[in-house]
Amino acid sequence: MHAQTLDEVVSKHLDAMGGAKRLRAVQTMSMERVDAGDLQKGNSITTYRKRGDKFRLETIDITPVVKMRLVQGCDGKNSWTVSGHAVGGATSEAAFADDPPTIRPADESCKSIADINGPLLDYKTKEGSLTLAGIQKVGEADAYDVRFNSATGQHFATHFYIEKKSFLLVKVAREANGTHTEDLYTDYRKVDGMMVPFLWETRWWTVRKDLVLEEKAASEKIDGPEGSKKEIVKSVKFNTPLPDYLFAPPSPTTPEKKSLPAAKK
Repeated sequence: MHAQTLDEVVSKHLDAMGGAKRLRAVQTMSMERVDAGDLQKGNSITTYRKRGDKFRLETIDITPVVKMRLVQGCDGKNSWTVSGHAVGGATSEAAFADDPPTIRPADESCKSIADINGPLLDYKTKEGSLTLAGIQKVGEADAYDVRFNSATGQHFATHFYIEKKSFLLVKVAREANGTHTEDLYTDYRKVDGMMVPFLWETRWWTVRKDLVLEEKAASEKIDGPEGSKKEIVKSVKFNTPLPDYLFAPPSPTTPEKKSLPAAKK
C-alpha cells in the first residue's frame, strides 16, 4: 500500500466526518458539554458558533457556596468577556450579578475559536500551513500526525492526530509556555449526517521549554502543574437560527438570554 499524502489523509478524514460538502453547509452550531465526573453537579460548557467569526462560550462552575458564570464572545469585530455569580445556590438567569464586560478588538484567536470546521477543511484557501508530520501512536492505534502552523508568527504548532483506520480525529496536541495540552476524542456518533465525538478528555502537564521540541509537541515532562478532565457532550445542534445579538457584548438593550434557542439532543 502506497504512503498517504497530506491531501489524501485530509480528504479521507473529511469524508469520514460526513463529507466536505455537508461540512461546508453548516452555518451555525450549538453544543453543551457537562462534567463526566459529576453529572449531578451542574457544571457545563455551552458553545455557540456562527459563520462570520462569531462565537459565544458560556462556562458554569458550581461550588457548594457560589455558582459562577464566565461568558466569552466575539461578534466578528470585537471580542469580550463577562463574569457573574449567584450566591446561595440560586440557579435562575436573573440571579446572576454580572460584572461590566471587558471588550477588545477581535484578533486571530477569535477567528480560530469561531471556526466551525477547523483548519483542515479547505486548508489550501486558509492562512497558515499544514504538514503531514508522520505517524504516532494514540493509545493502541496508529494515527497520522497533521501539523498546523498558524500565519501569525507564533512558534508553536497544533497537531491533529487522525486515526489510520477510521480517519476520525482522535487527538489534538499543542505546547506553549511550558505546558503540554492534549484533547482526546472518542464515542463518535452521527448527527445530521456528520460524526461528532461525545466524549472529550483534556490532559495537561508541565514540560521543559524547548522551542524545537515544542514545535513537535514532544517536550520532556517535568515536575509542575498537571491534570485531566472528562466531558460528555450532552447536546449538539447544527443550523439552528442564532441571532447576532447572542455574539455581541452585553448591554442593557440586549434581549433576555432565556429567549435564545438552546442546543438540543
